[in-house]
Amino acid sequence: MRKGLNIVFTTIEVLLIFGAFIYFFDDNYFNDATGWTFLLIFWLVRTVHQMLLDYMDGNKNRARFQLVFACVILGLVVWKRFG
Repeated sequence: MRKGLNIVFTTIEVLLIFGAFIYFFDDNYFNDATGWTFLLIFWLVRTVHQMLLDYMDGNKNRARFQLVFACVILGLVVWKRFG
């Protein structure tokens, strides 16, 4: 299960980084905000992935910290897109 989890999360992370760079380096500079949102979502996915790995390893306190950190990042994403 762990190997499949790593493959899924790594694929999502690579696609988010690729999408962010596409928005950063296009001709329309108004798309930079979308690129930053992609990077925030990448950071959110990375944090959730690390939280799941820590929980499966038995590091429950570290997993709780990662959960709080993921909630902060989610708040930033919502504030950036809808604020």
